[in-house]
Amino acid sequence: MNSNKLSVIIPTYNSEKYIENTVNSLKKSQYPIHEIILIDDSSNDNTISILSDFNIKIYKQVNHTNANRCRNIGARISTSDILVFLDSDVIIKPDTLLNLVNSFENSEASAVVGLYAVNHSYKSIFSKYKNLWIRYSYLKSKPSIDWIFAAISGIKKDVFLQISGFDESLKTNQIDDIELGKRISSLGLKIILNPKVEVIHQKEYSFSTFISNEYNRSQGFVKIAGNINPIIKSIFYGIANIYPSFVISTILSNLVIISLIAYFINDINIGFFILFFLTYSIINIPFLRYFYKQYFLLDSIKAFFIQFIDHFVCFWGSIKGFIKILKKL
Repeated sequence: MNSNKLSVIIPTYNSEKYIENTVNSLKKSQYPIHEIILIDDSSNDNTISILSDFNIKIYKQVNHTNANRCRNIGARISTSDILVFLDSDVIIKPDTLLNLVNSFENSEASAVVGLYAVNHSYKSIFSKYKNLWIRYSYLKSKPSIDWIFAAISGIKKDVFLQISGFDESLKTNQIDDIELGKRISSLGLKIILNPKVEVIHQKEYSFSTFISNEYNRSQGFVKIAGNINPIIKSIFYGIANIYPSFVISTILSNLVIISLIAYFINDINIGFFILFFLTYSIINIPFLRYFYKQYFLLDSIKAFFIQFIDHFVCFWGSIKGFIKILKKL
């Protein structure tokens, strides 16, 4: 019999487009929720008024700060054993929280991480790619991991308070969850990934928001790794997202571009371009096959080129992050 009490903590900032769907999904949870705590980061839209009829605890900050501060405030005022952190743009499935609690009770985990579900209502190919790439890369991970996913994660409250919660000094929310997971793991505590803990992501990415997200996130990985080892690990972890083939792909994407430019400018053998392009394509076939099963041929072709751009952008974002670390030495 499940006996753990859950506090669901949701940071919001101008979330009027998604938040009602998020809260409505919580009302359909198969596992009882002790309290829903919404910390609003001084929204200037209709987020608060939309939620006025819901039976949830709403705390509005006077000044705009960041999502990490909101999460930490929610954790401190919560009255449950387990803290469930949700983004304001996700929808849980009826069994999401039940599966999360079962993971705690059937293991020695201090934190349980979920992932994005396949189903969604995206129209943008960038959103389709981003959603499936995150899901695919997470599924490639081992059950025991060293990171947190802020969109859907459960953490024991005593552990969360022990490590002082999210780092509020981080300027970007692209790496806050990863950094928190590193600190939990550094204490020898267990974090597990449960693929049955699913949420449906509602956010739509445009080309510009997608590029910005990937560029900033790759810089963030460098920053995390730089805290461990300022030189060697920052190079590797900064470019690597989840597994080594990502590192190789970021390098190959640049070699493809360089060899193609060199062919037209300096008449270098086209064979270099063909070699790099074929190697890149072969390495990324597994993900494209996974993508094809969901969206078929046309979108899969689009996804191939988007992934190429993703790798290219992440490489240069990582380089910029690495340069910042060198300047601080």
